[in-house]
Formats: sequence, structure tokens, C-alpha cells
Amino acid sequence: MASTLVLSSQENVAPTDRAAGQPSATLRMVQWHVLAIVCLANFMLSITEYPLVSSMLTIPIAIVAFVVTERMKLFSYSATVANFLSVPALLLCVGNLFSGSVETRIQAGANLLVLLTWVILFQRKESRHYWWLASLAILQIAVGAVLTTSAGFGLLLAVALFLAIRTATYLVALRIEEDCSEPIPIAAPKGESGERPSGRQILVAENRVVPQSSGLQAQIRSAVGALSNAATIVFLGSLFAAAVFFALTPRVWIDRLPIEQTYSSLAGRSYTGYSDTVKLGSFGEVLESPKLVLEVRAFEGNSDNTVNLEAYASRLGLDEPYFRGVTMDSYDQGEWVSGIPETDVTDVPRRPPDEYADQFVRQEIRRHPINASTVFAVHPVGFIRLGDDVKDSRIVRRRLDYSLVGELGSKARNRPYQYVAYSSVDLESAKRHPAIAAAKFSPDRYRFESEIYTRLPPGKLLRLRKLAEEVVLSAVREDNARELADIPASERADRIVRYLRDSGDYTYSLNIELSRSGIDEVEDFLFETRKGHCQYFASALALMLRSVDVPARLVSGFKGGNLNSFTGSYEVQQRHAHAWVEARIDGLWTTLDATPASSRSAIVDANAPYFAYARNMLSVVTDAWQDYVVLLNLEKQKEGFYNPVANSIRSVAKAISPGEEAEDTERTTAVSAMFKALLDPNLWFSGRGIVLLTLLAGCITLLTLISRRVIAFHRRRRRQLQQGRQARTVKFYQRFRELCSRIGLNRPATATEREFLAHIKAAFKSLGLPEEFQPVPVALIDDFYAVRFGNRELSEQRLGEIEGELNALERGIADRQRSGPAKEK
Repeated sequence: MASTLVLSSQENVAPTDRAAGQPSATLRMVQWHVLAIVCLANFMLSITEYPLVSSMLTIPIAIVAFVVTERMKLFSYSATVANFLSVPALLLCVGNLFSGSVETRIQAGANLLVLLTWVILFQRKESRHYWWLASLAILQIAVGAVLTTSAGFGLLLAVALFLAIRTATYLVALRIEEDCSEPIPIAAPKGESGERPSGRQILVAENRVVPQSSGLQAQIRSAVGALSNAATIVFLGSLFAAAVFFALTPRVWIDRLPIEQTYSSLAGRSYTGYSDTVKLGSFGEVLESPKLVLEVRAFEGNSDNTVNLEAYASRLGLDEPYFRGVTMDSYDQGEWVSGIPETDVTDVPRRPPDEYADQFVRQEIRRHPINASTVFAVHPVGFIRLGDDVKDSRIVRRRLDYSLVGELGSKARNRPYQYVAYSSVDLESAKRHPAIAAAKFSPDRYRFESEIYTRLPPGKLLRLRKLAEEVVLSAVREDNARELADIPASERADRIVRYLRDSGDYTYSLNIELSRSGIDEVEDFLFETRKGHCQYFASALALMLRSVDVPARLVSGFKGGNLNSFTGSYEVQQRHAHAWVEARIDGLWTTLDATPASSRSAIVDANAPYFAYARNMLSVVTDAWQDYVVLLNLEKQKEGFYNPVANSIRSVAKAISPGEEAEDTERTTAVSAMFKALLDPNLWFSGRGIVLLTLLAGCITLLTLISRRVIAFHRRRRRQLQQGRQARTVKFYQRFRELCSRIGLNRPATATEREFLAHIKAAFKSLGLPEEFQPVPVALIDDFYAVRFGNRELSEQRLGEIEGELNALERGIADRQRSGPAKEK
């Protein structure tokens, strides 16, 4: 039954579900994927060391735009309005794009990208607008990569790559769907007036879509699903290819990190952490930073027997490991500085003799970048050396206080580096170390230290001096001594430490508020606020000890840490930064700490990252990211990639070459030299290297072209063979149709082959063909469908059987046609 055909016009709109008036499935997938990549890009931009307020707002704005503009269609504006809104966005950022620091210009560019994203989110969209949003998101990710080197950002890059490939896949599918949905100009039949309809029109069956269009839409939906799976495969391949390319590309031009990481961008928030100067009087809450500073592993001498750092600290008479940094000797109005000249340094021996190595604990330390040149270790340190990968650098020791300082080359700055320190094995060994007992055996040094480390600001801190004397003299000794000189230095120090730490009059706190202006910060702590952090306790202790003639100096470093169960390293973070005092008692420099240990530990633990297991795993991932991505250089590439490959090639060349005759030796040497040149990245960027790479690229290109030609030839040959075989196999059905036409059986144009089968069976029966011929049409049509639509090839045996069946059928039809008239008589 023929359908009535009418002419109908179509608008060029995005594909929609015609029945419900809703976006097509492809368009919905595009909208979801674009929303996801926009949100992910802005999240990645917000977790950099320079977070933007605008990027933090983009996620809720994108969700609102998705609901209001895409789904509910309550609000949107035209391209004219969008262009008008883009002008102020550009004006807001253009000033900083060409002035200020590099960081400022990059942030201005990032802000411009974010603002343009906001403008497009609420615009009435065609497919190109989704392309724009995806492109802006990728640009934001690229900007974020410049502003951070964190491992978390690197992991999110893989997620972004996956989303970007899927988004591009659906955008391409949307473009194809739009192309297939656009009206096609056709030659419509002339009407009664003899004129053809004007405009872009298509033939549509009345009250329904043309069957070909619905079939095409179904094919598109099926293809989109296949493309989605293909996108996942492409993502995995791209990730692998990118990793290989990144690892093998020589880093001959890279000698510095991206923009230096800093916490200063978090306006209004300050972090505790190490500093080689101390400035008291900070206002507001001080937040403790979890940034990793040190990774420490301890061993016995030169052996591989590990040492528990907590137990080692106990052997030194300490409650926790103290990683000593720099000392400060000069105080004035709340600020401690070091008065030791930077040039007053000496070299440190690299390693102890093997016969004395068991008298030391070997500390293998990995130091992460902080804003100081200080080298940290549990003291006293007798020997120290840098790792083999640290070039053009050295560690020196200050003569007066034995603090360790790193003089690093340009390539080692702002990068993690490793060093090995040898420290005294126990307290008795430590007491014999020059850093502890130098003044005990040198009268000149004793007098010099006494002068330097008992200084107080002239005419100041009068209340503090009086308090120190009262604390020392308040306890009545058994011999009733009432003069300071009659009280040993150790007891003077002990009384002041116990007064500050154990009396309960002073509280450890990170909330610091000055109660009065103009008063010295330490006196304000002692007499007014009575609360503060370790720097206040240490400052008060050092100044009070000096007031009672006990030489003392302030020490800044780190105290305590956490054991990483994955790596076995003792990890020290910025939140473990601490200040304490070293006082000279009985000729020996002794560590004193007046900070309430329990209160400090409680606050440090409270600021520890949650989920220790996840924290330890993250630490491992972060170290790997820093070592093999951020800090990957040519030396590491040689060690990890180039040298192993070169050694493998040499081994193979040696194995396949006899090496006994001269020409074999020369041939092996030539091959080795060639491979050595190929594997030396420094040669790649020289004149010879350019020629070599050009020849190599030409050879690879030639081999690629030849391979493609050979593959294309084989594919064409195989296709021709398949087509010939298919033609031969379908030819049997053409012969069957010819036999049917002899007895007046022709398939109607509206009937399928299987529908035609019923007519064939009836005709065979009326013709009086034997029963043995009845199954033949059924089998032949089944074979036809298998070959024509199932792309199946029939076996030679089956083709022979079909040939025999058709021959028998042809004879049967001929016999019945000859005997038919005779039978009628």
C-alpha cells in the first residue's frame, strides 16, 4: 500500500527528540560532558598555589546555567548580549595582562578565561558554543599547570584528558547528527500549477518521519555508543604515548622549576613553619602547615640496620627528635637574628673512617624546598655529605655555633635534595663533640661565648630580669644560699624551665594577641597575656637565662614527626617547626625546652592530616611525582632510561659478534659508536645531531610510507578476493530467481525474500514438483541472508551441494513443463 507523500519544511536547529521536543541523546551527552570538564577545569585552577576566587565560583555558576539555560530554558541571551558582556570582562583583566610580575599576568589571563566562560554559559547555544566552553576549560587547565607542581593536579590531568577526549567525541557526533538532520534540497514533483515548491524542503511521509531518516538516527545512536567506547581506548593509548614521550624527551634545556610554590597567596592566613629569624608579635590565628619538609631514615654506622629515631632521641636525653637548624644570638624588641657573619664557615668532613663508623648514627635525609638555606639533622653532626645527584653544591658549618648551611648551585635550588649526616651515637659521645664541648677545653672560646650569649638590650627588659632573679632565688637551698653566684648554672636553668613549663601560669596557644602597645613582646607574654607558642616560651627562657648569667641562644628547627608506614621514613612537616634553647652549662651546650610538651603535641596532632593511611600513600605519590615528573632531568633520564637501553644494545651487539677477528671487532665498535651517538641526547641538539636526526626521520618516514603502501595493497587484494567470493556465493540465488521466473514467479517490489518464500512453496506444490524439492527454497533463502546480510562465506562443500540442488530443481521444472500438457490431455 503506497503512502501519501507531502512536502514539509524544516528549520536548521540542533537535533531534538521530535516527539517530546527535548534535546537529542547526543546533545544531552554533550551538555553533561561540557559541564563536567568546565567544573573540573575550574576546580583544578582553584587548587593551585595561586587560587582564584572567580574559579571557585564557576562550579555553582555552571550548575545554575546548566539547569536554567540548558534544561529548564528559563533564561538565556543572544550573541549580541554575550559580546557586550565580554567587553567589561576584557577590560577588567587587560591591565594586568601586560604589567606586573609573571604570576600577576598569568592570574589575569586565568581570570579572563573564567569570565569568558561565565558569559558563554548563559548564552543560547549552538554546537560551536560547546566547543568554545571545552576549549576555555582546556586553556584553564594549561594555566593551572603553570601555577602548580602538585601530584594531585597531575592525577587530575589524567581525568581531564579522559573527559576532553570523550567531550570531543560527542561534539563530533553532534556535528554529524546536525548535518544529517539538515534539510536537503530535492527535486519535488510539479504541482497542478506546474511550479515546483520553493525553499529547502524534504519529502516526509504523512504523520511520520521518512523511514530512511529514522534508520539513520538509529545508526547515529549506535555509532555514538561505539565512539564512546573508542574514546576510552584512545584515552588509554594517549596516556601511554604521552608518558613515553615525556620520559624519553631529553631535558637538556630544563634547569629550573615552574613558578615557585608559596603559601603567601592565601591572604589573611599565616602558617607556622621554619624561619631562620624569629619575629614575635604576630596577630590572629596561626595555622599549622602540613607541607612536607624532611624525610629521614636512620641506620647504625655504615650498615643497613635501621635505628628508631624516637629511641635514638631518648639516648641523647631528648623526649623527641630535635632537628636542629640555625641559632640566633641577638635580641631586640621582639626580634631574634643571628649575628654570626655568613662568611665565618668551614667545610665539614664527608664520612667517618670505617673503623669508627659504628660510633655514629647515619641519617639519610631528603630535604624538601623551604625558604632557607639551613641544613637540618639531629645534632651533634660530625660528618655530612650531599647526595651524588646534587652538583655544584656543598654543605658548610658555621664556626661559632656549628649550624649547617647549604651552599647550593642554581640547579639544586628550590628542589628537593638528599644528604647523609653522621651524628653521635649517644649522650656520652655527644659530650665529647666539639659542637657541645669546645668551650670546655678552650678558655678563649669560653670567654667569647660568655660575652656573646649573655647580652641583653641595654636599659630594657627590667621586669624580665627581676622576674628571673626572683624565680631562681625563690627556692631555698639546703645551704641557704641567697646569691646567684652560689647557685649552680644547672639549677638556675632548671628552676626557670620548670617555672615556664610546669607552673601552670603560662599556656601554649596559637592565638596571639598583644594586650598593650609599646611593651616588649616577651614581657607582654610574661606579665600580660601569659599565652603564646614555642617562640614565646623559648625567647622568655633564653632572656631569663641570660639575666642570671647563663649563656643561652635561641634555636629554630623542627621537633618530632610521623613515621610513614609505606616508605619507612620519618616525615617532618612544617607544622613540626619548633623553637628551643641551647644553654651552656658546666662548659657543655645543653638543649632546654620550656614549651609545655603535652599542650604543643595536642595542637600539633590536632592539625595533622586526617586518615594517616591515605596521608602516607599520598606522600609516596607526591615523592614519585616530584622525582619523575617535576624534577625529571637529563641525569635521571640517563640513569633510568638511556643508560639501561644503551647497555642492553651493547650486550646484544657483543653477543652476536664473535669479537675474535679484527673486522668483527671494528664492526662491533662501529655499531656501538652509532648506538652511543643515537642515545646521547647532548648530540641531538648539535650540528651532527640535527643531521643524524634528519636522516633518521627520513628513514622512518620512508619505512612508514612503504609499510602503508604494502598494507593498503594487501587490504585491497583481500577485499577483492572477498568481493569475488561473495559475488560467486550470491550468484546461486540469482540462478534460483531465474528458475522461479520460468514458472511465472517474480518477487513483488514490496515483498521481502522470506515473504516471497510462501509464493514459491505454493507454486511448487501446484506445479506438482516432488516433495524432495520443497525444502530447497527455504535453505537457499537462509543461505542468501547469511551471505548478503551476515557477511558470511559459504564453504566449498555447501556451494557444491547448492549447485547440485539447483541442477536437480532445473531438471524437475523442465520435466514438469514438458509433461504438463500431456497430463492435461
